[in-house]
Amino acid sequence: MKIIILKVLLVPQIDITAQKEFTAELEKQVEERTAELLRSNEELINLNISLEEYAHVASHDLQEPLRKITTFISILKSKINDPEATTNYLAKINTSAQQMRHLIKDILEYSRLSESAMVMVNVDLENLIQGIESDLELMILEKNATIDWKKLGDIKANKVHMQQLFTNIIKNALKYNNNETPKILITSSEIKGTTVPAYFAADKELAYKRIKVKDNSIGFDVENKEMIFKPFKRLHSKSLYAGTGIGLSICRRIAEIHQGFIDVESEEGKGSTFIIYMPIHKN
Repeated sequence: MKIIILKVLLVPQIDITAQKEFTAELEKQVEERTAELLRSNEELINLNISLEEYAHVASHDLQEPLRKITTFISILKSKINDPEATTNYLAKINTSAQQMRHLIKDILEYSRLSESAMVMVNVDLENLIQGIESDLELMILEKNATIDWKKLGDIKANKVHMQQLFTNIIKNALKYNNNETPKILITSSEIKGTTVPAYFAADKELAYKRIKVKDNSIGFDVENKEMIFKPFKRLHSKSLYAGTGIGLSICRRIAEIHQGFIDVESEEGKGSTFIIYMPIHKN
C-alpha cells in the first residue's frame, strides 16, 4: 500500500491597501489637474474673446484724440500769426493729448489684470476706504461730499486690486453727481452662496462678503447696467463727464479674478448702489 503525501503550498496574503491608496491618490491628482487645465483653457478662451473686443474698441477710441491732434496742428499752421488762435488750438491739442495718455494708461492697467502672481492678504476694508478717502481728498472737498461706512470687516484678496476697485466706484459716485452734497454709504454683510443672485452662478457651498456702495448720484436706467461694465461704453457724453469708460470694466475684471461678482442697482435721478460679492475662505 502506497502512502501519498500531499503538500499544500500556502500562498502568502499580499496587503494591497497601500496600492489602493496610492491608486486613489493618483486618480485624485489626475482629476484635479484635468479640472485645472479645463479652467485654464476656459480662461484663455474668455481672455482671447475680451482682448479681441477690447482691441477693436480701443483702436477706435485711440484714433479719436489722435485725429483731433492732427487736425488742430494743421489748423494751427494757418493761424501761426494769430496769438489768440494759437493759444486756443494749443490748449485743444494738450487736452486731446491728455485724453490719449489717460486712455493708454487705463488700457495698460486693464491688460495687466491677471490671476498669475496675485498676492492674497487679509485686507481691512475700513483702512482701505480711509486710504482712498485721503487720496481723493481734493475731489471730496470740491464736491462737498461725505463718505460713511459701517463695520466693513476684512476680506482675503489682493490689496492693490481692491484699492483699484473701490477707488473707481467711489470716483464714479463723485463724478456723476450733481447734488450739492454727494453722499456715499458703504455697508457690508456675510451671506450664503445660495443668496447670491442666480445669474452669477455662485458657489453654493461658500459664504460671500457682500459689500454695498450706495450713492445719491444721477443714476441711470437699470436696463443699461450690462453696458456700463463693458470697456469704452458710456451712457453720458464726454463733454459732460470726463473719463475713458474703462473704470467699471476694470472693477468687473478684478471681481472675476477673485472668483467674485459685481452688480448694480440704479434708477435715473435716484442714485446707484454697486454690490460686490467676494468669496470667504477660498484658496
